Amino acid sequence: MTMPPTEPWDWKALQLFDLDTAIALLTRGRNRFGVPGAAIKEGARANLSLFDPEPGYTFGEAHILSTSRNSLFLGAALKGKVYGSIAHNRITL
Repeated sequence: MTMPPTEPWDWKALQLFDLDTAIALLTRGRNRFGVPGAAIKEGARANLSLFDPEPGYTFGEAHILSTSRNSLFLGAALKGKVYGSIAHNRITL
């Protein structure tokens, strides 16, 4: 069994892709399963994520919403803020 490193991670090493590439990789699941892509046009049902990719913050226990209080990302400097979503005719902020 390989043990995790004892030194703090270099979180910059996890920034493997630029924003456009990351979005493309994370949203290609529909195509993989033969589900038509979503369209943003008048009259179409909205399914959107509302976020700002710029703000930075340090991930801490206060950001964990589950009953578990551990995460690989504790103490990591992260970038981006999610404001909510519009999906299935519901707005969540």
